[in-house]
Amino acid sequence: MSHDQLIFDVLPIAEFDWARLRDIRLRCLADAPEAFGSTWAAESDRLDSEWRQRAVPTADKKMWAARRGEEWIGLVGAVREAEVRLQLVSMWVDPAYRRQGVARALIAAVVEWHRQREGSELFLWVTGDNSAARRCYEQNGFQLTGAGIPFSSDPTQERVEMRYVASGLG
Repeated sequence: MSHDQLIFDVLPIAEFDWARLRDIRLRCLADAPEAFGSTWAAESDRLDSEWRQRAVPTADKKMWAARRGEEWIGLVGAVREAEVRLQLVSMWVDPAYRRQGVARALIAAVVEWHRQREGSELFLWVTGDNSAARRCYEQNGFQLTGAGIPFSSDPTQERVEMRYVASGLG
């Protein structure tokens, strides 16, 4: 799909968005099962009450959706891992809207939340062989740290750590 100028918003997800969160999360897992630490089968079995709880922002977690009109075209979350360490999680952009600024806007939402919280470190884990995702993160201020761990859903794959180092998005 080609767009001259893609117009979309990035908005925080709230409890009343739980069904849309469920739908986009299942789209993420169907599109790129190798990129996430869960599976479509596991997530599709969640109860509605679990999705409601997952959508509620707290002091330690928050999610955002990129929305083009009523269509949700991207997703990202952030989870506080420690007092001063925030992890970017669940990043995904619908394939029809990639390379059009959606990922940059989603990352910017997490970076801004991190700054508001005065955290000292923002990091993420990405599948080691996902060069497109790594390139996206690098273009938006993240650098490889050299740390790597086996991927929880597929221990034969490695996840590599990236840390946000830029003062502004690139």
